Amino acid sequence: MQLPNDVLTNISTAGLIETCLEFPYLLNIIHTSDYQKGFEQGLLATFNGFRELMGRTDLVDALIIKYNELRFEVQNVGGLSLLEIGMFAYRHFVLEMIIAQDVVIKNMNEEQERMLFLLASERMEIKKSYPDIFSGIHIIPTALLYAKKVMNDNPVRADLKATLDNFIKAPLFVDQTSWMYLNEQVNNNFK
Repeated sequence: MQLPNDVLTNISTAGLIETCLEFPYLLNIIHTSDYQKGFEQGLLATFNGFRELMGRTDLVDALIIKYNELRFEVQNVGGLSLLEIGMFAYRHFVLEMIIAQDVVIKNMNEEQERMLFLLASERMEIKKSYPDIFSGIHIIPTALLYAKKVMNDNPVRADLKATLDNFIKAPLFVDQTSWMYLNEQVNNNFK
């Protein structure tokens, strides 16, 4: 289940993102105690495509392009089977987990960061508009991205600091108070 080296080094970053999102064992991300550990142990350690992807210099730009496609893709989901709808939603979850990785966040320039956070905010609205496709789990990668940004850039409310630290270390659940705080902080920075 690995990409041959000649393919791995020659595939475009956009093609590599698609290949990673088609990895047959994407569900490995949910077989650990939290989604970050699932990403690291179930995907990054398992498939050389994910490891190659995390090292690409044009990763942020390629992720922004792919992330932007959701607004068009979600409109075509209606005619799919329940299994296909589930896989669409799950692939989007994994895409957002890729976006929330430290290597992506650390390599964003100011414009990329602004674009990515605006897209994340728009995607949350899309997810709210399609509750038959996206469930509560789909807030986790966005909340992780937001928490990393807020914790790195802002003084954090004392009553939420420990909760957000724990969430970043082991993202599995975000409470409503923390989510509302993160959403407000990010929206104040990027709107």
